[in-house]
Amino acid sequence: MNILRTLCSITILVLVAVAITGCSDDDDTLAPFAINFASEDLGISPSSPEAQITLNFSRPSTVPGSILLSLEPGTLVYGETEDYYTSVAPVNNVITLPFESGDQSVGLTIFAGGAAALQEEKTLGITINEDTGTIFTPGSTNQLSVIFAENFIAESGSLQLDAGGPDFTSQAFVDLSKSTASSEVKNTWDLAFASAGFHVTLNATNQIMARSLDKTSLGDVTASDTTGFAGAMVVGPASSLEARAWIDDPTGDLENTTIAAISENDENNKIYIIKREGKNWKKVKINRSGDDYSIQFADISSATFEEITIEKDDEFNAVFFSLDNQIVSFEPQKSRWDLMYGAYTTYSTFGDPIPYSFSDYIVINKEKTSVAMVMIDDNTSYENFNLSSASSLSLSAELNTIGSTWRGVFPPSVLSDRFYVLKDSEGNYYKIRFTRLTGDNDERGRPSMTFELLK
Repeated sequence: MNILRTLCSITILVLVAVAITGCSDDDDTLAPFAINFASEDLGISPSSPEAQITLNFSRPSTVPGSILLSLEPGTLVYGETEDYYTSVAPVNNVITLPFESGDQSVGLTIFAGGAAALQEEKTLGITINEDTGTIFTPGSTNQLSVIFAENFIAESGSLQLDAGGPDFTSQAFVDLSKSTASSEVKNTWDLAFASAGFHVTLNATNQIMARSLDKTSLGDVTASDTTGFAGAMVVGPASSLEARAWIDDPTGDLENTTIAAISENDENNKIYIIKREGKNWKKVKINRSGDDYSIQFADISSATFEEITIEKDDEFNAVFFSLDNQIVSFEPQKSRWDLMYGAYTTYSTFGDPIPYSFSDYIVINKEKTSVAMVMIDDNTSYENFNLSSASSLSLSAELNTIGSTWRGVFPPSVLSDRFYVLKDSEGNYYKIRFTRLTGDNDERGRPSMTFELLK
């Protein structure tokens, strides 16, 4: 009997040891992640003398490391006073790009040098080197061509968009004519002050809501004015039809925003309570300041407030403002983006049309672009669709024209029976097809798309 107990004890200890060793091996030998360039081609031109190079990871890195990028400059000469230079300098035509544990993308910027002769087209090739260890492996998009040309317009390409993964912490911006995809953290701003007219919009990517009070002086507003607001000002299944009034029109119509057009008469501009996702709420009053804006803002119970002037910038659709950090950067210049991908607050398409935050949602730059959906049938295919075919389309400039129409819900997937035609700010027509809903690691928030200039 004692021998039997001893054998059982030994067996249990061995099984425990194997289990522990197995878990440890799984942790230490996590499969290498894939690294891809966000696009296959980028352009440097007089109107775009710099370009952001982005490398996306298929999953967050669990350790720090470095990526080696090999440059093939051809006849291009490196240097600020020569043809080109980069934010991370190469050594013997190799750039070492470090990353930290937790990173899921890295990037660098390439600039036209002082002697760049952009009248003659030249190409800089960049390749992701194989990792000598086991941290990562180059993905399918492991080569990038940077084209130096006077009038660079991308004729086709493939892009991977990055909204920060399944948590959708970022928004991805696409410029088709430059074949670029960049990302910005979505919760860095609360209000956007339009360059055209006097309109203020809410950060629909981060579920910002606004509700007016019948008061015009911040000093008259106290916490008692917001009794019951927390239970009503919500986005999602617990929302209501009443809450539709507290988000902006999903079409992007600036004449139908939650915050009314800013009046010349300060007494006509009401106080708004700004509900911010994951942050303290604020009270604000917005007035005109000549041709610009003035904003007063404070915590709801505060007896004092801050006031600053926000100057319009015609290079951008709007100036973006954080009630914590004041003016911040978000959107690219208005002529340098066509699509934005990520999360967006609109109306639910199932049940009552209540405020709802959709993931995998695409909006267009309504001030500069227009778009139409094309259904594939016996007479229409993506491959055969050309510029002549586009002449019969009715393009829309409504912000949510694409929205979630490019993907199925149950199960989440790309809908292969349609594609889109987009007219950009330069008058170029592109056909767009979404090819993947997820990234290399089957992770939401990292879809892929292809595009082609119509001729």
